[in-house]
Amino acid sequence: MFTMAKLYNGSTYLATHLTANDYYSENESVTGVWVGQGAERLGLAGRAIAAHDEAFEHLRCNRHPLTGRKLTVRTGARRIAFLDFECSAPKSVSLLAVTFGDERLRQAHHEAVGVAFAELERFTARRVRGGRLAWSEEVAITGNVCAARFEHDASRELDAHLLCAAAHSR
Repeated sequence: MFTMAKLYNGSTYLATHLTANDYYSENESVTGVWVGQGAERLGLAGRAIAAHDEAFEHLRCNRHPLTGRKLTVRTGARRIAFLDFECSAPKSVSLLAVTFGDERLRQAHHEAVGVAFAELERFTARRVRGGRLAWSEEVAITGNVCAARFEHDASRELDAHLLCAAAHSR
């Protein structure tokens, strides 16, 4: 299942959600990786992401992840900092993969998330604003995603749950 949520601030999101695997264990964390064409363009693709990552924080604040320069005009309090996409495996698959250690299912989920993310990136768009289109709802396909990808194997209820979360910078 694919779900999406808007994050307006997200100041604690990396440390308390994305890098925390079972959400209650302070000692168990997940390391993510930068993915997407936008991550490549920004010089981040393939780099690891841990809690309190400076590049993640820069993007959250609408700054270039490496130089710290402002990325876009909009930086107000109501600006959407990230879109959080989650791709979850069915409960039966998660139980078999996590509880019984079936690595084939983990790998299949990993690959399925890659395919789903590629489709998401293919249809990534932005609003066209400026000139006569200043107030339009017209969109332009960009295919340009910079995302922090994290793979989890436990839910908030501590159930077996294969989940890939990707915080997509806007």
